[in-house]
Amino acid sequence: MSDGSLTSSAFRNRLALGVLLINLFVFGLAGQSLLHSRDQYQQQAEGTSQNLAYILDQYIATDFDKIDMALLIAADEIDQQIADGHIDSLTLNLFLSIQQSRLPNVETLWVVDAQGIVTYGLGIQSFVKVDISDKDFFIRLRDALDAGLVIGKPEISPINKKWVLNFARRLSRPDGSFAGVIYSSIDIENFSRLFSVIDVGKLGVVSLRDAEMGLVASYPEREDLGIGSRRISKELQQLVQAGKSSGTYFTLTSSDNIPRTQSFRKVGNHPLYIVAGLASEEYLAEWRGHAGMTALLAALFLLITLLMSWLLYLGWKRQQSSVAALAVQETKFRTVADFTYDWEYWEGARGEILYMTPSCKHITGYGHDEFVADPGLLDRIVFPEDQPLMYAHRHDVAHQEAGNMDFRIVRCDGEVRWIAHACRAVLGADGQFNGRRVSNRDITERKLAEQTLRERSEALQQSNADLEQFAYSVSHDMRSPLRSVMGHLQLLEKGIKDSLDADNCENLAYALESAKRMDAMIVSLLDYSRVGRKTGAKQWLESRAPLDEALGFLDPACEEARAVVSVSGEWPKVFASRDELSRLFQNLIGNALKYREAEQPPRVEVVSVVSGVTGDAGEQRWRVSVRDHGIGIDPQQIGRLFQFFSRLQSRARYEGTGMGLALCRRIVEHHAGCIWVESAGEGQGSTFIFEIPLQVPEAGEPTGARP
Repeated sequence: MSDGSLTSSAFRNRLALGVLLINLFVFGLAGQSLLHSRDQYQQQAEGTSQNLAYILDQYIATDFDKIDMALLIAADEIDQQIADGHIDSLTLNLFLSIQQSRLPNVETLWVVDAQGIVTYGLGIQSFVKVDISDKDFFIRLRDALDAGLVIGKPEISPINKKWVLNFARRLSRPDGSFAGVIYSSIDIENFSRLFSVIDVGKLGVVSLRDAEMGLVASYPEREDLGIGSRRISKELQQLVQAGKSSGTYFTLTSSDNIPRTQSFRKVGNHPLYIVAGLASEEYLAEWRGHAGMTALLAALFLLITLLMSWLLYLGWKRQQSSVAALAVQETKFRTVADFTYDWEYWEGARGEILYMTPSCKHITGYGHDEFVADPGLLDRIVFPEDQPLMYAHRHDVAHQEAGNMDFRIVRCDGEVRWIAHACRAVLGADGQFNGRRVSNRDITERKLAEQTLRERSEALQQSNADLEQFAYSVSHDMRSPLRSVMGHLQLLEKGIKDSLDADNCENLAYALESAKRMDAMIVSLLDYSRVGRKTGAKQWLESRAPLDEALGFLDPACEEARAVVSVSGEWPKVFASRDELSRLFQNLIGNALKYREAEQPPRVEVVSVVSGVTGDAGEQRWRVSVRDHGIGIDPQQIGRLFQFFSRLQSRARYEGTGMGLALCRRIVEHHAGCIWVESAGEGQGSTFIFEIPLQVPEAGEPTGARP
């Protein structure tokens, strides 16, 4: 007992030491991985800020070079006119106007004389004197012959009262004396708009500063950091003072106290700097999430190792009772296997039965001993017509991992039953076939139900076909007596109209009108019943062709109503009936022409698109929308639109039988599609939309209106 206690204590100590070492190793790896990952995020942020600064540098420098080129060209022109002894103001103003039009961001392009008075340029008014002799760029160009391009300090324009940045060059007389300057102005708001499209996150910043680090423009703008402000981080100040023209740094002392990784670049050869910064709070957010997840996983690993070590210790303690525990588990397995409802068995490589559940008796009528004694019984109980299929299946499973099939068996009492068969090959360690693991389930009731469902579906399809034929026949035969009634009513109206009083004339006219309306309704029923039966067969055709045909039929109505019909979009090839699609377009566009306010020319927009891959089958669908700007539809009445003889408007206002949209729905469903309408309400117009699959639909494919 004492020896056993010592052994148990030693095992616990060694197990605890092992768990400690493993967790120290894992936590060390996790920490190293997190540090390396953070360095990668930091490097990525530095690279991103450098790229942003470089791109903005190139973009802004290019614009500045264009402005400088325009100033040089204009200066050459002015110097030449000065050398010729005369400046043609009309020609010079026209020249400056053309140069300014080529620079969309430039607010002004003006010429200033030696006294600082603006004399030439677009927008200069002779009665308004603009004096810039006190501007820093004017003084510098006046005093320095070789100053080149001078960029002034940001200032408020005297013209539009906006903050601008001025670009100027010196004008000289032939003797080299100062003749004035030519300068242009850029609205600083242009830089803010440019910066606003740069994605630096919600806490990032992009700014433009002058040579003295005065703020020219920034995004986002801050009320406490106005134009000209020189509040910058000490890191940027040190780099600029060291003469660096570009660089990257991390600062904790930005003007708004937000830690950022920032990059700056000098804008070309100009005394301006572009600064782009990304907030560490944002670009390290994903890393912090990974760090939290790593810490959680490390803690979970610690808990798991503690739990596993405890379980291992308990298992070691129960080592003496392991054989009994295995016996208990074996008993449980046998209990589950022997009382399973499905017929399952394990067949060896030579076809011998290694194990079979007692449920074989319930399903086949044969007992376990009979199958073990006669392995060929498995093949003989298979229904004769299914035996070739079973033979091929057994051969396939010997060369594959698994297989499934449905087949029939003949029970010992002669009853035929359907079986759902699932089979998996049993492979040895060397990959050799060692037998099959088989599971069989009696699915006779399901098969009978499926057969009944198929028979009912076929009967329903036949019933629908008979109903369509009946509707066609009845509608066709009803027209003959109705025409006779209409004819006699018309003869009666001609013969006795003059001898009838007003009430009888009204009754006679009402009877004749009702007969005509019934004839129109019967014709609509005939058209409805002809869809899919008396129309052109489906074939591949250009989808635009039936639309053009419908527009040809509607051309007189369009001219009368002064309608404008626009057609746009992608018109693919479809497998459809040309007659039915033409009728579909004719009805939809005709409704758009019909249901409009009086004296208001209708506008109809027909748009076709291929809606991409949708549905479980991954099919492409052709979608067409017909939009009008007419009387609109009450959303509460939309559900009635596609019903038989459904009318939302009175016959006194708009004629019709109410079958047009029902016929449209019939045509779309015949093409395995769906149709619906969208409207914001009365007076808001409406849009009718239908979708048709581009693939050839299979026989029996379900169709329906869009929910």
